Parts: sequence; C-alpha cells; structure tokens
Amino acid sequence: IASASRRWRMRAAEWWRRNLHVNQAMETPFRAIRQIGLVTGDLDRFIQNMENLYHLRPDRTAFVPVGATKETCLRRLAFFEFEHVELEVVEPLRSHPAWHIFLDRHGDCLQHIQFNVEDLAAAIEQLEQQGVEMIERGHSITVPEVEYVFFDTVDRLGYVTEIVNFKEIENRNARR
Repeated sequence: IASASRRWRMRAAEWWRRNLHVNQAMETPFRAIRQIGLVTGDLDRFIQNMENLYHLRPDRTAFVPVGATKETCLRRLAFFEFEHVELEVVEPLRSHPAWHIFLDRHGDCLQHIQFNVEDLAAAIEQLEQQGVEMIERGHSITVPEVEYVFFDTVDRLGYVTEIVNFKEIENRNARR
C-alpha cells in the first residue's frame, strides 16, 4: 500500500508540474489580481453585516466622483484591506447603467475582479480582440494618474473584468 500511495503522489506531482508549466508559459498581462468587487443595493446594511459577522469595519469609504455628497454621487464605495487583496463594495446610485443592470439581474454579489497590469494598452487590446465590450473607463480616485477600465465579461465569466495600471505607473515612476 505504501508503494502504491507513493506512486500515486509521484504521478499527481508530475501532472501538476506539466499543467503548471503550461499555464506559466502563456503570455498574458492578467497575472495580478488586486481587488475583488462586490455590488450591493444597500452599502450601510453590508457594512453592518461585515461588522456583525466578522468584526470588520471598512478601511475607508468614498463617493464617486471625489468631492460628491451622498445626494450627488454616482456610487458609494467601501474598501476592506486584506493581506493580498482589497475588497471593494459598490452601491451604485446614479451610475453607469451597467452597474444597475448587473445589480437588478444578480442582486448583491460578486461584480468584478480587478487585474493590475504592467501594460494597460496591451491588456485592453487583448480583450478587444476577443470581442469583449468596454463599458467604462476613468481614473482612480486614490491615484489620479492610474486608469481603470471595465469590460463586460459577464456572459463568459459571470462577472465584470476591471483592469488598472498601478504597476505600469509604478514602473514608469521608478525609471525616472
């Protein structure tokens, strides 16, 4: 039994080495997930539930656009910082219709996964070549020189893909 178990572990390890090698060999700008985005119809309720269940409060909250009030903003945001990823919770108010359509269809749920890329233009081109529609583009509320781009990957993946270029800006600034 011990030798059979050892052979099975060796075969499993070989399978993982072969498949991991294939994934590592593919050229893609989509290697770094920076943020998981949830959408909710009631941000205050969500924050209260996070505090009740996990004893977590948001690290920061914001209105979009910056400087807006609750009455004039497009979206309300709450950010929870974890060890390797940020959780962004979005309550769309007077925002792009894509946010409201998503919330109406799916309710409170995963809305987007954000990838931090070193080459924003290449990442955009890769998705556009696949026929993926860009649904929103703008600048970060925390670092204005950083751009964000949302793509409609809901039919293919079940969520929206967001791309940001924090890495690209960091690399550009490091070369100065």
